[in-house]
Formats: sequence, structure tokens, C-alpha cells
Amino acid sequence: MADPATLALIARAAIPAGTDKRTWKVIGAIIAALLTPVILMVVVIMSLLSATASHNNAAINLTFHGGAISSQMPADYADYIRNMRDSFSELDTAIGNISTELESGSLDST
Repeated sequence: MADPATLALIARAAIPAGTDKRTWKVIGAIIAALLTPVILMVVVIMSLLSATASHNNAAINLTFHGGAISSQMPADYADYIRNMRDSFSELDTAIGNISTELESGSLDST
């Protein structure tokens, strides 16, 4: 443990420095400089997650609600969307065929 006289000297020096407005500004600037990279990384990650969610929502809307597929979309991705549309159309047809053969009620297409 430090000498009590040394601790008293440190306390005497810290009290005026702690009440000085310039000291608080310097401490605030240091904290801001240290936290800026962390804040920027969080903002970048959040924007990437937002873009991913928007992309997934657009794919769902194209698949289930139709719409024109952009010509700028990669060919593999456009084929994937078309294949999903075709698969759901086939499922709807199969459900329609089965529903006509049921004696009571109908098959829930959902």
C-alpha cells in the first residue's frame, strides 16, 4: 500500500484538477477518441445487417407476391427465384387436385 502522505498529496492535486472545467473537457475528448472506433464498428455492422434484411425481404416478396426480376440481378439468383416460384405453383396445383378428391372440407393450402 502507498504511503499515506503520498496519497494525501495525490488527493490534494486531484481535487482542484477534478473541479476544473478544462480537465473535464480533456477527459471527455479522450473518452470520445477511445470510443469512436467501437461506435463506428457497431454502425457498420448494423448497416450490414439492415441491408441483409432488406435483401431477404425483397427475395421473399419476389417469390411469394410476384413481380419483375431485375435484369441486374445475378443469373443464378434469378434462376433460384424462378425455381421457387415454379415449386410453389406445382404445390398449389397438387393441393388443388387433392382438394377435389376429398369427401368433406378441403385441404389447407397454408
